[in-house]
Amino acid sequence: MSGSELVSPFVFVTCQPGAEKFVKADVTRRHKHLRFSFSRPGFVTFKWPDGAIHTNVEAPTVLARCWGPSFGTALRGAGAVDAACTRLASLAGARHPVLHAFARDTFPPGDEPEGYDTWAADASLAERVTASPECRWPVQAEPRRGQLVLDVIEVDAGVVFTGAHVHGGAHRPTPGGRPPKRAPPPETPSRVWLKIEEAFWWSGVAPGNNDVVLDIGCAPGGGTLALLQRGARVVGVDPGDMHPAVAAHPRFQHLAVPFERLDPAALPQDLTWAVYDVNLSPLLVLGALRRLLQGLPGVRHAFLTLKLNKLEHVERLDWMLAQLRGAGFAHLRVTQLFHNRQELFVHARR
Repeated sequence: MSGSELVSPFVFVTCQPGAEKFVKADVTRRHKHLRFSFSRPGFVTFKWPDGAIHTNVEAPTVLARCWGPSFGTALRGAGAVDAACTRLASLAGARHPVLHAFARDTFPPGDEPEGYDTWAADASLAERVTASPECRWPVQAEPRRGQLVLDVIEVDAGVVFTGAHVHGGAHRPTPGGRPPKRAPPPETPSRVWLKIEEAFWWSGVAPGNNDVVLDIGCAPGGGTLALLQRGARVVGVDPGDMHPAVAAHPRFQHLAVPFERLDPAALPQDLTWAVYDVNLSPLLVLGALRRLLQGLPGVRHAFLTLKLNKLEHVERLDWMLAQLRGAGFAHLRVTQLFHNRQELFVHARR
């Protein structure tokens, strides 16, 4: 039997806390047959009334961090972890899966109380799962492509859901799809450093010594610092002030103007990357960004952060992506990074 034969009428989606309404809107527009079932911040389930969802199902929304069929009702109380392992054992049979144990995200990134550690909550659950006599699989191990992953999700203290997925190209290899824990260097001027580093991890690509990056919306320089640390030369565009340590970097050039005023012909002709993170509605500025990128044919990769402040932004996502395709980027991957706030991340590639 294959992992795809594990089925359920329910699908779970983990996401960033606060993004649930966007998840529901995106699922509704993409999958008319799915009906909302249950929600907690960072965790949403849907039901397919007339069918069954299998473990290699595609992500039902671009905002999903982890997803798959959800099995049975919530398990509660002191024996919830043991009961979860017993349930999954009856489903997994003779397969050789790995098990990922993780808690739902509780706080949006940057809003965590002092001392709170999301990864520590996962580690605590993993210890309880490992200690269960019903657990017979490697816990928190990185899966192979095509391998079944059993999911134990603590939605609230003592409230556990069970699910599964087949690991594939769209899935992240870590419990809950979270990136490895990183601590920004002390000289980092903003948390955008974390977003860029996670983008490198998620996409599998990063600029290097031979790359020149156009960094649009660079102030005060957190993302710029991550690019410079990779060895790239960076042309930053932002009317705002840069952190002194970034401004003085020998591989950094600052253009203190709105990006809409840029003339592609006046920019360095050896640009190979573009990074865009501007605090404006993408519906207002993507036309200007498209015209700019059309004039920069040497740019092979672009990292773009699209603000997600209104439901209209999800409903117009196809239009947004069409602007990027119109700029010559035929390959687009979209997600919401763990370190994103109310925004989406796009890796665009020519």
